Amino acid sequence: MGTHSSHVLMEANLYSIPVLADLIPRALWLDGDAYGKLKSNPQAQAAAQSGGRLVALLGLALGVAEFVRTLLNWAVTPDLTEVQRVLAQDLPALPMLGRWGAGVGELLAEHSWLWAALRPLWPTPALALARAVLTPLALLLGWLAYGCLAHGAARLLGGGGSLRDTLRCTALAEAPRIVLLWPFLPAWGLGLLGVGAWVLTGRWLALRAAHGLDPWRAFWAALGPLLLEGGLGLLALLALLGWAG
Repeated sequence: MGTHSSHVLMEANLYSIPVLADLIPRALWLDGDAYGKLKSNPQAQAAAQSGGRLVALLGLALGVAEFVRTLLNWAVTPDLTEVQRVLAQDLPALPMLGRWGAGVGELLAEHSWLWAALRPLWPTPALALARAVLTPLALLLGWLAYGCLAHGAARLLGGGGSLRDTLRCTALAEAPRIVLLWPFLPAWGLGLLGVGAWVLTGRWLALRAAHGLDPWRAFWAALGPLLLEGGLGLLALLALLGWAG
């Protein structure tokens, strides 16, 4: 019985490869029919399951890419202590900084807050390992949190899809993050913003397909979790400023 179940599971996994190979490129091209197929086609549903496997595989690939990228940066980046020593020795002596020489010297001192802030971000093998672990975990938790919030927003706006439909379709919407595997694309900055906009557009298509919403309702359902996140972040910042004041 156990052997038969293993064979069935293996066949299902093998069959899921061509199904996902068809859906993922279509999702990259923002083909709304790909999400419709994911909701209505049993074979596509079996391939994606609840969406968690797809997101986990993507997260693992991104984690490995972050690990390699950080190690390469560590290999070519000078030690932070050496950078601090050189800057503290030479920068305050520049004529253009003569007026602010004392302040610059304090900023570049060994125990300045600047180096304490930079140290956790400076490429090291430990940081590479941390990114390898945290990248897939953050992607998985972010997808799950967004999917649950977007599902609630879509239902409030008249959507009729199930939570499983929402999670499947929003998992496929994460497909544009594949481009972050490209070694020359920076993990931060405009590249990341562009991928974020790409993913958000995919989420809009995903919620339209999962819940049968019209474009405007799907737009607000897709944007709702981000607005909530931004609002909570703003409240936290105001509370922090009030506490500090």
